[in-house]
Amino acid sequence: MLRRDGVMEAEPVSERFHYHEGAVRAMEGTIRQEMRADGLTVQQIEDRDWEVVSRAERRIEAEQRAYLEAHPDLLARPGDVIDRSEPYRESITDAARASEITREVDRIMEGRDLRTPVADAVADDFRARYPDMPAHLARGLGATYAAVVEIRDTEVINQVRRETEMRDGLGSGTRDDILATRDETASQSDRADRLADEIARVLDHERAGELSAPFETEAERDAFRGEIARVLDDPQLERLTSGDADALEKVLEDRLDRLYVAKVYLQSDAATSNTEALRQVVDDLADTEYEKHRTADVDGETERGQVH
Repeated sequence: MLRRDGVMEAEPVSERFHYHEGAVRAMEGTIRQEMRADGLTVQQIEDRDWEVVSRAERRIEAEQRAYLEAHPDLLARPGDVIDRSEPYRESITDAARASEITREVDRIMEGRDLRTPVADAVADDFRARYPDMPAHLARGLGATYAAVVEIRDTEVINQVRRETEMRDGLGSGTRDDILATRDETASQSDRADRLADEIARVLDHERAGELSAPFETEAERDAFRGEIARVLDDPQLERLTSGDADALEKVLEDRLDRLYVAKVYLQSDAATSNTEALRQVVDDLADTEYEKHRTADVDGETERGQVH
């Protein structure tokens, strides 16, 4: 990875230490104050912006390392459990540790408002349990834990999809057959007559099981969120933000479709992208996909059993 000063780094900062953008920006402010105290002008500091960022990141990394060495019970670095080497293909490298983190997050989130960001709740919990912990480490651990939970939930959904496609492939032939069946189902629901273009596009993306992000630009994301705001009233939007996918029941007949759209909607806003509400939707989505295809398998077995 190339830093702004031209130096090659072996791995991104998001793997070397528990990175939280707000905490890094705050440390940059501290570095700038120190540089002004050393006699540099505002313009001189601006001209050395890359140095400000680098010093802020390195100071946070050093302070976190020192604290974590004294507290070996804490996760030493994100790279110990998350692989971020491929853009949009983050993966869990230590399943056992990820499971521990998920259980810890479940404990922390018990009794909290579903709209509370996981990262904020985890940071608050660490501050309470470790009063001497640097603020940037508490916030960074919150961000790391939230990322682990999101990646793990995504992997669960993808695993269900892979298993389903393998079963469907064995029963009916090719992936093209599967996609054709999906297209036929979508046509039968007449969704094209009722749904705005962006919602329909997101549905197609999610049904196909694409691993890439559903939006290539901010404009696409804003268009999708605008369409959701247009088809739902304020109480329905409030329900959706709280993790209730059935707020979309007047727009989408199929529950799986509602969960797809709810997941993308919650993921598309920083305020809801790491909340318990999103986790609830992801869990419901995995369960619904599994149950749908389990039922289809049972029906298929029943039909084959009736052939003489």
